[in-house]
Amino acid sequence: TVVSNPKAPLYRPTALTLREDLEIADSGTAPEPAFTKAWYIAVNEEGEIFVMDQGDACVKVFDNEGASLRSIGRKGQGPGELQNPNSIHVTKDGRLIFEDFLRGLNVFDRTGRFLTFLPAAAFVDILVTPDGRIVARVNTIVADRPGKEFHIFDSAFRQLAAFGFLPDEPRNPQVVKPFAGRFSWALTSDNDLAVTYEGAYEINVLSLDGRLQKRIRKEHDPVRITQEEI
Repeated sequence: TVVSNPKAPLYRPTALTLREDLEIADSGTAPEPAFTKAWYIAVNEEGEIFVMDQGDACVKVFDNEGASLRSIGRKGQGPGELQNPNSIHVTKDGRLIFEDFLRGLNVFDRTGRFLTFLPAAAFVDILVTPDGRIVARVNTIVADRPGKEFHIFDSAFRQLAAFGFLPDEPRNPQVVKPFAGRFSWALTSDNDLAVTYEGAYEINVLSLDGRLQKRIRKEHDPVRITQEEI
């Protein structure tokens, strides 16, 4: 299936309006700020809010009204400890998966009790489906070419599929590309994988076994970057 969109947007500029509902911040009376470096946020079905604080190397948990409940994890390299915390993922059964960048995945229950550590040093980034399947973007080498590939694992960390190898662009330290395209991805409500690169104006929707389900395109007129913008 190919979906082509016209150049003119289908919706008015005010199709979406955001309104602040809750603020979690330093009250001004606490001896320490609420966060050192808030990096990633997730919310479970009960409305609990999980904030990855990279500065404190832990996840701070709040109720749906912003009251502090507990802290999970701490700085370190042991079981349940975080070295380079990156993202938080909540499964349908309430488990918490914390990605420790280029190190592995720490798994906790909802209360913060440590369950297991899954070493995964080749992982660049992950997504987690509600049933606990792990969708990983992995550093790999194919035919002597380094690049990235999607690997799918079940909740017990058994590999189910691998697909979508894309070689890395050759790097030249003398060439700076300030507007280089950026990779973006997300899981859809059907647990398919939506993948795009900035500048391509195209989204590929893949099943978790690598089959192309849909391609979404946008008509556009490329605009050259001027010297003043650089």
